[in-house]
Amino acid sequence: MQQKISESYKNVAIVQGASTIRNEIKKLRSEPADKLSKIRLRWIWELIQNAEDCCPDEHKIDITINYDEQNSKLTFSHNGTGFSYDEIRGLILQSSSKSDDDDPRIGKFGTGFITTTLLAPKIKIDSILLPKRTAFSFELDRSGSDQKTIKENIKKNLDQLDHISESSSTEVDVWKSSDTFFTYDLNLWSKENKDFFGEAREAVKKGIESLLIHLPYILATLPKINSIIINNEKYEVITRKSKDTN
Repeated sequence: MQQKISESYKNVAIVQGASTIRNEIKKLRSEPADKLSKIRLRWIWELIQNAEDCCPDEHKIDITINYDEQNSKLTFSHNGTGFSYDEIRGLILQSSSKSDDDDPRIGKFGTGFITTTLLAPKIKIDSILLPKRTAFSFELDRSGSDQKTIKENIKKNLDQLDHISESSSTEVDVWKSSDTFFTYDLNLWSKENKDFFGEAREAVKKGIESLLIHLPYILATLPKINSIIINNEKYEVITRKSKDTN
């Protein structure tokens, strides 16, 4: 009986999640071309904000952005905390488990994060599952636009999550080795929407250009960020102590 009740709740969550995701994706993709271009550029700020939210107490994080233009592949990574089961589940269902008394990191992947799927309909996530600190690789699937396909993708992702949580794979012990990676393969649009492929490439290039322009402000106003590496170029704030001349 308990298993049936649990399965019933899961099915309800899948239906609700599919409805939310379908509405959000439909809303995004139906925006006028000029507005959609601006929305695509949000990817860099959404990922940076999410990375900052993952910064452990008393630590600073390092962010790395690599764009392989030749192969149209973007990787965004940071060395903050990994994911709890509830966080990944909320990400799959596009729902937040956050309440006023909860850890502020819970539910950090809100509706803003879904705008990053304009870069690629599937996002490969490599990180660790807390609290066991188990390494995992996971593909968030936001392909398709009809309710049936989205429901199937959600169920597939939830099954993957259950497999991860039950896995006995290698545990990560060193904080600095627990980086989280988000990988966007822009080529996936060539099968689903060829127009989006070119627009996604343009958004990645413009997003990085915008980041470079605003880097001094970002590093000065977001103290949790220690450094940002963009295509092997490192940017950080260096504090110089004044010498005592007396």
